Amino acid sequence: IEESIARHAERPLFGTPDPTGVYTWTTYGEIGRRIDDLRAGLAQLVVQPGDCVGIIANNRVEWAVAAFAAYGLGARFIPMYEKELAKTWEFIINDSGLKVLFAANDKISNQVVQFRSRTPNLEHLLVIDGDTTDTMAQLEEKGRQHPVASIRPKPEDIAVLIYTSGTTGNPKGVLLSHGNLTSNFIAGGNLFPEITHESRSLSILPWAHAYGFTAELNNFTHRGASIGFIRDVTTIAEDMANVAP
Repeated sequence: IEESIARHAERPLFGTPDPTGVYTWTTYGEIGRRIDDLRAGLAQLVVQPGDCVGIIANNRVEWAVAAFAAYGLGARFIPMYEKELAKTWEFIINDSGLKVLFAANDKISNQVVQFRSRTPNLEHLLVIDGDTTDTMAQLEEKGRQHPVASIRPKPEDIAVLIYTSGTTGNPKGVLLSHGNLTSNFIAGGNLFPEITHESRSLSILPWAHAYGFTAELNNFTHRGASIGFIRDVTTIAEDMANVAP
């Protein structure tokens, strides 16, 4: 991500729609500054190599910022779906040994609070969109005041745990390394050379799933391309017209 930011700092990366479908685009450079700030904020929470940082959120700017910030400390990223049973969140938090969790909103955060006494490894719960005293924005602000340089993970280091749906029991966490992910999106990019820095994706598939995560988020950021988020599945046609993927 740092190489893409250096090459494409002024290019749009993420497009976020308002309720009417008007998109605001954030550049690679702007996202890079947020990654730097959150990485430093996570360092103040003593996130170290091998620790697990998680998120319960749909695809959004903060999802990517949290993932890349965690990588920059050598930490593992654990994504979870917003539309999931609370007992599944609880299982994944305990199974992964999650240390820091970002919740999309107060509703999700309040659900996590209900079982937090049963998740002893979870030290920090922060909200992205909410009125609590512990928010992602506040952590970014703290990090901005105390910068921390990033580290480069090794190919064999674990990047993410992608959990299966658990249709045959509890979800199973699949360990994916930085080398695994990198080889996949480089190979995919070679198969589809028409995807360039001028390409644009309409983000429909969840990044908490391996395909959306690899083929879209990782591949498009590697290429310097841009990604626009849908509002929800009922507005895809209108969002497609506005994003022009």
